[in-house]
Amino acid sequence: MLVPEKMARFRIAVPVEHEVALMDAFTVFGRVYLQPSATELEHMMPPLIREVLEGRASPATLDVYEAAETVRKILRTDDELRRKLEDLMDEYEKMEKLRKIVERLIEMNISPELIGRPGIR
Repeated sequence: MLVPEKMARFRIAVPVEHEVALMDAFTVFGRVYLQPSATELEHMMPPLIREVLEGRASPATLDVYEAAETVRKILRTDDELRRKLEDLMDEYEKMEKLRKIVERLIEMNISPELIGRPGIR
């Protein structure tokens, strides 16, 4: 029986329109391959990525700050995926600040729609 050679890192060039399909294929492959030998891969792959590939972490349970920190550790600063993630994290943090402001306004019984209208002080 032929067994593939073990690899810790590799790169694949793929057109943008096929990225999602490729990641879906890796996810399916990861669930099959990573579960039996997870202890062997612990030193090569960050725990968060291993959990995602094994299907133990979902978008609902994923800690975005931990995911961003993991990506920062793995990818170089000039990597396009890392730059996209950092842009998304900046936008996420801005949205979180706005959410907190709106929650505070609601606690003060001020409707956010009324902000900027005359009579609100």
